[in-house]
Amino acid sequence: MISLFRKIRKKLAEEKKIKQYLRYAIGEIILVVVGILIALQINTWNQDRISNNEEKAILKNIYTEFSKNKLEIDESVISLSECIKTNKVLMSLFGINYEELKKEQTDSLIFYSFEQRRFTPSENAIQDLIQSGKMRSLNNENLKYLIYEWSSRKDAMIESYNDMDDKINNSIVPFLADKYPLKDIDIYSNIGWGKRSTLNHDKLTIFHNLEYESLVDDFLYHLLEYETDLINLQQTIDKIIIETK
Repeated sequence: MISLFRKIRKKLAEEKKIKQYLRYAIGEIILVVVGILIALQINTWNQDRISNNEEKAILKNIYTEFSKNKLEIDESVISLSECIKTNKVLMSLFGINYEELKKEQTDSLIFYSFEQRRFTPSENAIQDLIQSGKMRSLNNENLKYLIYEWSSRKDAMIESYNDMDDKINNSIVPFLADKYPLKDIDIYSNIGWGKRSTLNHDKLTIFHNLEYESLVDDFLYHLLEYETDLINLQQTIDKIIIETK
């Protein structure tokens, strides 16, 4: 089309038809501009298509990863709930008489008062999104907010877990070590002792010990703190799944 305009302009120039020459020259310019605009629009469409495909892939990865996290955290919440119940039963034994204490399965109660399923989330998709700088290109503002919320709530959950774990390893277990045979407790662990300790001891006296009662009470407090943080994180996971579905 442009070459045709050029031939016509050349002929008009030779015939000295200036007005018609200018008319065709302007037409040629308009065609060039229109061509450039069309090319730019096509390029924009292609870029938008690429961006949309990238965002769809990102959302799919997040959805897949957080669906797995959902299954894991649901199990952890259930496990933690059982642990809390066990500690409440343990608290109810303090101060009761020895005959009643002998009827209780104190070894298993103490063992399961520590047992719970730790939640260790996968967040490769989130980390890839943040580190690649593609977070800014997400169109879903609510999802952006939830990702930041996820990060802060995950950190709070980890801190609560570490506080609770510290209570077990640095307070409760050291207290029990010379007052209650750990071998009796570990019958229920993967160590799998076949029989209890044969050493002389009166392990039930700890249920008349104020320090141990306070330790269990404090541990229960940290368990409840951890439960709050875990449930908050669970709710954020549910919201992220909805936004990426």
